[in-house]
Amino acid sequence: MNSLGPWILIILGLGAAAALVLGIMALMRARAAHIPLSPDGLKEFEQSPLTPLQKNASWGFGIALILLAGILFIFHSSGGAMIYDENADVRMQILWLFLGSLLNFSVLSTMSRRNADERDKGVWVWAPHAQSIAVLLVVVAWLTWLPVRFRDEGGIPTIYCYLMGGTVWLTYMIAFFVGILLGSWVSPRHAQG
Repeated sequence: MNSLGPWILIILGLGAAAALVLGIMALMRARAAHIPLSPDGLKEFEQSPLTPLQKNASWGFGIALILLAGILFIFHSSGGAMIYDENADVRMQILWLFLGSLLNFSVLSTMSRRNADERDKGVWVWAPHAQSIAVLLVVVAWLTWLPVRFRDEGGIPTIYCYLMGGTVWLTYMIAFFVGILLGSWVSPRHAQG
């Protein structure tokens, strides 16, 4: 089992590096394809206020990081997966933070859609791209790590299914806000015309 560990980390590291490189290349291509602005137009663009979508994404991302930090703190300070499985109080604390993340995502994404203006419509395209890449990386990481970790035991404890579902949800939520923030960096340049 120990001999597979470094190879799994190398494979995951190469996959994450490839996704990062491809993502940066896509952003650079999209950023370079913008319509040129005059110096006055560029100054006006840089001084334009944040759209409601950008404000909500910033708030959502900040709140999501705080909730994620809370979940990780409770999970690790209580003793990890097995204590989580045995201790109902720890499970309830983490469940409340998960419900808070669901509320955060639901409220801020709904508010963003209602208040979207013309600049925001091009930004929405980026959120699903960020979400799909991030979720796939997390699922692949779990599905690679779990069989290696529990190979000798002959089975994976069911608690890890809940933990995998929770991390996929948190990744989905955070990647939504990250995708919007990335889209607001790239897309407004294409919406000029």
